[in-house]
Amino acid sequence: MGLPDSIDYGEVNATEVSLENISNVTNYGNVKINLSLSGYGFRLNDGNAMNCTLGAIKNISVQHEKYNITNSNPGVIDLSQFIANYTNLTSSPVVRTFNLEYRQNDTFNEAINATYWRIYVPLGVAGTCQGNIVFGATVGPGT
Repeated sequence: MGLPDSIDYGEVNATEVSLENISNVTNYGNVKINLSLSGYGFRLNDGNAMNCTLGAIKNISVQHEKYNITNSNPGVIDLSQFIANYTNLTSSPVVRTFNLEYRQNDTFNEAINATYWRIYVPLGVAGTCQGNIVFGATVGPGT
């Protein structure tokens, strides 16, 4: 499975939702796959999506990082749209149906599908933030 090295949400002010980040997942294997997703800020199961350098809180909780693996929702959105259109990242791995086909052409990899990510920055968080998203592959249907 191939993924980008990082997801960069850019500069996001407190109490705002980031712009959508599109991150492609590539299947280099020979079976259809689903995704297993989880996240952490500083260490596994810490309940955070990001650990930040400044602010009264210095962490963004894992439920404030969300994804959609089927639909893009481009443009600026508010918190209620964010909650309605994206799924919470969790500290424990959750398997999601992704049905990414396997590679069928040795000269061109057509087994690519997009995932869509956003983050909400709560009041009290500032500075530079960094976190981890754990992508895993599970065998998909029909393989």
